[in-house]
Amino acid sequence: MDTNEPIAGNLVYWDQRAIPLTAAEITANTADPLFTDGCVAAARYDLPDLSTPYLPAIVTPNPATQAPELSDSIASRTVGGEFFNLASLGAATDWVVSFPTRRYHAAVQYGSTTNTARYANDGNPYFNANNTVLNVYQLCAKLGLNALAFFDREEKSPLIDDIVISPGTPTELALCGEVAVLGVNGGIDAAGVAASATFGALTRSNVSNGFTAGWGYFTAPRLDSNSQEAGVPELHLRLTSLRARRPAVTGRRRGNSACLRIGRGPPSRRP
Repeated sequence: MDTNEPIAGNLVYWDQRAIPLTAAEITANTADPLFTDGCVAAARYDLPDLSTPYLPAIVTPNPATQAPELSDSIASRTVGGEFFNLASLGAATDWVVSFPTRRYHAAVQYGSTTNTARYANDGNPYFNANNTVLNVYQLCAKLGLNALAFFDREEKSPLIDDIVISPGTPTELALCGEVAVLGVNGGIDAAGVAASATFGALTRSNVSNGFTAGWGYFTAPRLDSNSQEAGVPELHLRLTSLRARRPAVTGRRRGNSACLRIGRGPPSRRP
């Protein structure tokens, strides 16, 4: 298809006012289970969202098709990238993972005493009661045992079983929140400063692999035994920072960022 050619679409506009939505408007315009199940009152300023139908008229325009179509388009099974943690340069690397469509499959209803996970009644394979867990107030995507592997720059045998994940059970990776930070060899450095490129703490997990520099990947489980589709709908970014060590410029940082590499199939030798 010529991407320069115009195609049919839906023009979507919602005035940003606090006027409650009717049940019919909710059903026709959002897949958020907090709204569709009546857990949270929805207003006009809540729309449009990423599940509001934008698909061409040849496809049934409803949130139940829009949300899965968007999730399918960004789903990946493997995510890989580099890391650099040389202590003499104050180097730190974080991998940032975002789940922009998670709320249309699973969301958290916050209460005064307890919080409850709510799931869309659409049979979605991405975020459901089997592959997520509610950690107090954060919904976490469970990627399973041995989901991480790291190599050094000489591509020595990968570390899989010996990786320490904190907080959490060793070798079992869960990414919490709609935007999660995975600190590679993060923690506190010799100077007592947090070894982080993003300073993200609320939804942060740290992994330690014993290497100073190299590359690695994590995997998301296949949807089911019969499916050829891959993993989890997610977006990714690698951020690395360097901290100046000269007294005159102490505290200044330099850094760079790059998109992580993604794949829909099993992990290859390189990410």
